[in-house]
Amino acid sequence: MNPRLVELAHGPSKRVQHYKGCVVNEFRFYTLSYGANKKIYNSGVCIKGSTYNDFKHDYYGILIDIIEFEYFGKGNLAILFKCDWFDTKKGIKVDHIMALSM
Repeated sequence: MNPRLVELAHGPSKRVQHYKGCVVNEFRFYTLSYGANKKIYNSGVCIKGSTYNDFKHDYYGILIDIIEFEYFGKGNLAILFKCDWFDTKKGIKVDHIMALSM
C-alpha cells in the first residue's frame, strides 16, 4: 500500500495556519479584510465549472480566509480558500474592459 495514502487516511493534524494572502500561478491574492485598506488588491475568485450534463456554470466570490491544513507525514498540506460566493442566477454583466459587475 502507498505510504502517503496511509498518512492521508489518518486525517489532518491539529495544526491549522491562517494567511492574509498567497500567490497562485504568479497571481497574488489577499483576503478581503487584509486588502480593504490597500489601494490595489485582489480578493476576487473565479472558478470555471461544469456539471455532468455539460452545462457550463462559473462561480464568482470574494476571498474571506486562506487556511492551511497539515496532514501527518512530510509535505502533506492542503490549502483551502474560504469565500463568500455571489448568486450568479441574478445576473452577471461584463463590460468592455473585462470588469465583472454583479
